[in-house]
Amino acid sequence: MDAREELRRALSDAGFEIADTCFEAITLRPETARLRELPALPDCESSRLLINFPDYFVVHRRAKPDHGVLFMSLARHAEGLSDAASGVLDTYFPESVAVVSQAADGQLLAKWHGTDEEPEPLAEFLRAVTEA
Repeated sequence: MDAREELRRALSDAGFEIADTCFEAITLRPETARLRELPALPDCESSRLLINFPDYFVVHRRAKPDHGVLFMSLARHAEGLSDAASGVLDTYFPESVAVVSQAADGQLLAKWHGTDEEPEPLAEFLRAVTEA
């Protein structure tokens, strides 16, 4: 199972509703699909935002709204998010953006974007989010 599928399963099992918000998902709609066919998007801030938008918007079914609503970005590299993605998150998103990565052993890890915390196992991270 790839990281995306595993993350979706873990979120669903933990009681979260999941909305795909990444560039690939946004451009599945007929009115935006042509964006994927362009050789490059215009060099502007709105393009950077669209390309680097977090992968998911998740809402816990029973947690308090100030604890169970967040964006999640899936790191595609062991080093974490790209500089461009980090810059977009720093500029446009609230503190409640979680970055999920996959360890060499396949375990999903998560931490809050912009912190120096070490990533923790995803299940523990999600439990802390909903119990806070």
